[in-house]
Amino acid sequence: MASVIRRRWSKFRFLLAYKYFLTFYYGERLGDYPLRVGIKMLLSRFAFVSQLPLLLPDKHFLMNYYGAKMYIDLNSAPVMMDMAFGVYEYRKTKLFFDLVKEGMTILDIGAFKGNYSLLFAKLMHDRGKVLAFEPDPDNCNWIRKNIQVNNYKCIELHQCALSDKEGSATFYPGHGMGKLLVPSPCTVLGKKEPITVQTRMLDNVLNEEHIHDVHIIKMDVEGSDLLVLKGAEHTLKSKNVSLLMDVDVVSNAERKEFFELLNSCSFEIYRIGRELKPIKRANELFLFGEELKPRPIKTHQLVREIYATKPE
Repeated sequence: MASVIRRRWSKFRFLLAYKYFLTFYYGERLGDYPLRVGIKMLLSRFAFVSQLPLLLPDKHFLMNYYGAKMYIDLNSAPVMMDMAFGVYEYRKTKLFFDLVKEGMTILDIGAFKGNYSLLFAKLMHDRGKVLAFEPDPDNCNWIRKNIQVNNYKCIELHQCALSDKEGSATFYPGHGMGKLLVPSPCTVLGKKEPITVQTRMLDNVLNEEHIHDVHIIKMDVEGSDLLVLKGAEHTLKSKNVSLLMDVDVVSNAERKEFFELLNSCSFEIYRIGRELKPIKRANELFLFGEELKPRPIKTHQLVREIYATKPE
């Protein structure tokens, strides 16, 4: 029985690392990346699939993350291994290197373990403001530890889920990548009981904080995209704001509504990749739901990571 479980676990790790997090998650083929980055990606996959991390203590290791310190759990998921190798969401991360300047106000919506908040603080030399929004209590615990170990003063953590209304909602924790309102395969694998979390509208939070200018919004909310954006329409209509996010809509109707909402806020939308390419139609965007299943997935043709900015 134990050998069967080990074989199944090995197969699961391989599929998760190769099919989903290499060819599917990032939305580009390996050959699209610089050689050294592609090699690091392969090394990251090998390290995870080989189960080498399972031989290490089950703990968070304090590691270098783009010049900041971050506690990274190498056992939990391929994305954590990618962070250790410095290739997690490589294209989006490099774009932040170009965009982030000292003194900015940046929102990290769906902060996970705080990796992007740490990057923003590092790039701004701790001179600016980062508002990190994360509903998962365990993630928030590690965000606080990451802030403390770097002694960053500019990161402000909000333990809540952003949505289109004030109140509360059911949250399904996963392996650090939880989901609001409905469970997902990742949350089921996490085997954690659902919890109730506070929901806030972004516009209301910023009004309370007396923040009138937001420069960059980073967003990755595992399918709650429209809920967050509907609660942030005033902020999105601001003249100078840019939005970098993962698209996780679950139907063609949601995809169309998402695209129209960004257009109504005067955004020009681009695909984040080897180069920025304009997105002119809603059906170019990533679709994560039942309507995707009847047709083959051409991963390099779907756009998950987008950069939305206002024309000059």
